[in-house]
Amino acid sequence: MFDPEKPRVSLKTEEKAPKVGRAPILWEHMTEAERLAHFQDLREFLPAIALKDIDIEQELMLQYQTLKAAQREALDDLDTTTSAKASISNSVSSTLAKVASLQIEIYSSERFKNIELALIRVLNKMPAEQAREFLEEYKKVISK
Repeated sequence: MFDPEKPRVSLKTEEKAPKVGRAPILWEHMTEAERLAHFQDLREFLPAIALKDIDIEQELMLQYQTLKAAQREALDDLDTTTSAKASISNSVSSTLAKVASLQIEIYSSERFKNIELALIRVLNKMPAEQAREFLEEYKKVISK
């Protein structure tokens, strides 16, 4: 049972929490702050559950490096079948293509941001009516 006087053991600490078997956690006896603290501690140990939580560039590069290492091992291993070697090589090629695609997307995105910044600077120098007309047309074009 939850004892509010007892200090909470953080999942981050080196200390081991006492084993309680499969006894249920009595969340309803905890304060909201305690439940939130447990939630934050637990989140650090769970995989990402939202796209915003994933660094796609880093994950893709880790996958590529892992596959390259596996490919080196497979190519050096005489017991690895030719089809397994071909499979890992295809995986490496596919991941490399994704890395290249990501680089192009990042370049295009950065370039587009710079173009928009330049456009904003020019619009700020234009008469208000012309800038408004341009922005109305621009909204139509980008919403397609």
